[in-house]
Amino acid sequence: MLSWPHALEPATGPMPAERLAGVAAGMGDDGPATAGLIEAGWLSPDLMCSMGLFILARQPKAPDPGKSEGPTKASPITGSVWVREQCVVRSPVRVDESFTVEGENLARFVRKERRYTTSIAETVGADGRRVSTNVTTGLTSYRPVPGLADEWDGRPADEIAELVPDHSVAAANPHLDAIGDARPGDTFDLPPIDMTLAMMVARDTSASDNPIHSDPEQARAAGLDRPIAGGNHVLSFALEPLLATWGAHALGHGALIDTRWKAPTKADDTMLIRGQVTSVTTDSVAVDVAVELLGTGDPVVALLSRVVIPLPVT
Repeated sequence: MLSWPHALEPATGPMPAERLAGVAAGMGDDGPATAGLIEAGWLSPDLMCSMGLFILARQPKAPDPGKSEGPTKASPITGSVWVREQCVVRSPVRVDESFTVEGENLARFVRKERRYTTSIAETVGADGRRVSTNVTTGLTSYRPVPGLADEWDGRPADEIAELVPDHSVAAANPHLDAIGDARPGDTFDLPPIDMTLAMMVARDTSASDNPIHSDPEQARAAGLDRPIAGGNHVLSFALEPLLATWGAHALGHGALIDTRWKAPTKADDTMLIRGQVTSVTTDSVAVDVAVELLGTGDPVVALLSRVVIPLPVT
C-alpha cells in the first residue's frame, strides 16, 4: 500500500491529436482565439492547466487478483471532479513537441464527507526547459459518504506552497505592449454561451479520461442528473476573451492561472463569462474571471479564476 506523499509515474507527450481537435470543437463558434492558437501549432492555456490531470490519468492501476498479474493502465476515473487548479505556464509548447510530466501525490483528505486528493506536477519540454507547474486538487468521488469523518493524510496543508507568477520568463512575452495598456476596471465579457452535450462529447473525445463529462449513463451512475463539463472545458471559455484581447501567447510566459470550480456546468446550461482587471502594478496585471450559469433565478457561479500576468522586473 502506498504511503502519502508518494511519487507518481512520469507521463510523456505530445498531447494526442484527438485531444487537440476536441478543444477547438468543444468551443463551437465561441472560441476563435483558442482554436486559432491550436491551429497555429501551439497548446492552449487551458490544456497547460490540465498537465496535472494528464499525469494522474496515466497512472498504473493497482493489480486486480481476479483478472491478471501486474499493473495495468488506469481505467476511466468516473466520479473524479476538479476542485482547484493552480497553474504557472512558463513557456509555450508546440502541439507536436515531446514533453515529460513528473509529479507527486501530496495529500489525501476528507472534508464534509467528501474525499479529496492534492498533487503537484512539473512539466519539461523536449529541450529540458520548464514548461508548467500544476498543483491540482480534486474530489475522488462525486457522491458524499454519510458519516465520513474529516481526516488528513500526507504532507501538511501549510507545507503545500501556493504558486506564484514566474517573472524570470516575463520578458519573452510578445504581447507586453497590449497587456501594458490594461487599466483597473477593464472588462472581458462574452455573450451567453450554451454548453451543449454535443460540445461536451467533442471536447471529451473517444479517449475520455472521465466519461461523466460526455456519457449520460456514466453521469447518472456517478449521481448526476446530466453530464457535467470537464473543468478545463469550462476554463477554456473563461480564458478565451483574454487571448482575444491581448494576444495568443499572452498567458504563456509566467502567468499564474489559479482556478476554483464552485458548481458543475451541466449539459444544456447557459454560461455567462465575466472578466475584469483588478490590479495593475509595475510587475503584474491581475484579472478576475467568473463563469456564471444563467437560469430562472439568480446566476450561479460555476468557476472563479484569478489570472496574474507577470511583467518584466528591471
